[in-house]
Amino acid sequence: MEHGRPQVVQRPGMELRIPAGALTKDEVLRVGVEAKEDGISNLYVLHDEFLPLVKRATLMLAPRTPVSRPEKCYIESSRGYVGGDYADGWFSARIRDLGESYALAMDTVAPVVRWKTAFNGKKVSVLRCELTDSGSGVKSFKAYVDGRFVLFTSYRGVWTCRLKETPLRPEGKRRRLTVKVTDRCGNETVDEKEFIY
Repeated sequence: MEHGRPQVVQRPGMELRIPAGALTKDEVLRVGVEAKEDGISNLYVLHDEFLPLVKRATLMLAPRTPVSRPEKCYIESSRGYVGGDYADGWFSARIRDLGESYALAMDTVAPVVRWKTAFNGKKVSVLRCELTDSGSGVKSFKAYVDGRFVLFTSYRGVWTCRLKETPLRPEGKRRRLTVKVTDRCGNETVDEKEFIY
């Protein structure tokens, strides 16, 4: 591939559009296609070694069979979630690295909230939880106490809210915590807890 010219690479179910100047020098691109028996698409290995791009390229992947819920599908790489938009039977995303493998994935499972705070009817001053999502990854996390937004901060995967740093006053009354967690494919978990503060 010549670095000064736009390039288009096609394989069954895949199209890669590389703009002019995206490569730093001429390259021999070695594209591999592997059938994934349980996959939505084939697995595409775009190059056999690390090859970053100066400009983003457009990667388009087509499912092997029509998908009933395209809003739950996304392009993933060997490093994880890439994303993508769906139109006319193709998913497309902008990528910066050719040294990875790419395929389509589907996420219909909502995120999981695991509480590190014990809600046992006693007074609580700090709320802590961990969020996990086995597919596309967490997109948003919102928390409300008695309908009022409270801020959680994240450090090393643990989300923490110190109630003394919120507008709430310690009145020793029963409170309702509502947490809404949404992943990148729109799957949502709503978790409610009661505590005294």
